[in-house]
Amino acid sequence: MSDLIRTRVVVHGLVQGVFFRESIRRVAEAAGVNGWVRNLIDGMVEAVLEGRTDAVHQVSVFCRVGPPGAEVTHLEVFDEVPRGEVGFRVRRRRQEISEQPHPPAHSSGNAWRAGFAGRRTCAGSFGIEISRRDHPPHSSRPSRPGIGSTQ
Repeated sequence: MSDLIRTRVVVHGLVQGVFFRESIRRVAEAAGVNGWVRNLIDGMVEAVLEGRTDAVHQVSVFCRVGPPGAEVTHLEVFDEVPRGEVGFRVRRRRQEISEQPHPPAHSSGNAWRAGFAGRRTCAGSFGIEISRRDHPPHSSRPSRPGIGSTQ
């Protein structure tokens, strides 16, 4: 029986621009956890952690607090089927807003439903205030007169 697990976490709050992804990478590598981490377009950070149960738990505990300067308001945790990740890397930003989890393109429907059924929210048990900051789309920025216009 293997104690290899895979967990996907989505971290809400002030978690971009505070060295969060690199900090997770360092903690994960020190704990022997494989996977990846990336920023989401809506200001959250998403990470996949795969390894021994105790090591994955250690990294997910770090995600609840983050590095100095981070303000974690909410953490979502999803249990998934291990896929054999090798190493830990910082990935590029995901281009869509993550209102709800997205199944991987290559997963079967049953594996995805099983992974989604394992969702648990950890914010309440750690006394973290739950809030959501909505970010306006970049296209709604007011334009400055005289820049890029022919007037």
